[in-house]
Amino acid sequence: MTTGVVLSFVVFLVAVGEVSLLTFWVPWYLRRGIRVAREAVRMSSSGALIAALETKGAAGLLSSRLAFRRLSEREVAFQEAGLPIALWSPIPVIRGIILADPANGRAEVRAVLLWYPLVTIACLLVGLWSEGVGSALLVTGAAAGVVLVMGAVQWSRYRTVARGLSEQPDGET
Repeated sequence: MTTGVVLSFVVFLVAVGEVSLLTFWVPWYLRRGIRVAREAVRMSSSGALIAALETKGAAGLLSSRLAFRRLSEREVAFQEAGLPIALWSPIPVIRGIILADPANGRAEVRAVLLWYPLVTIACLLVGLWSEGVGSALLVTGAAAGVVLVMGAVQWSRYRTVARGLSEQPDGET
């Protein structure tokens, strides 16, 4: 019982810390993490403005809108804006960053894994180990599968951001 309480508290602390860092758009946190996907694209002549990218990341049936914040001249971070409203809306498991190289006309969109899914899966594995290896592997495997599915849904949305970077602005040929 004590182990479960301690592990639950650890997951809670990590989730609260991560929500705080995401809410305040802390640059050092947004720039670092475990990269789980990336896509390099050729940028249009001037690149896409944040407003145009936000249009590409508009809310859908299964997702909230994407919010963007410029970190530097070459970096723009983005993430899900707000909490999922509907029960079928995926819980965010990744955040994104755009690294622009205007001199070469290229940009890279990276997906970075949030920490709370990893900590939750690790705590599930440790906490359920005493119940038996089979149940520990079954529950943590199911949790990892859910994280993979949610990450894949979010990455497909992030790819629209990458495509938005490479589209020609209106009026250009």
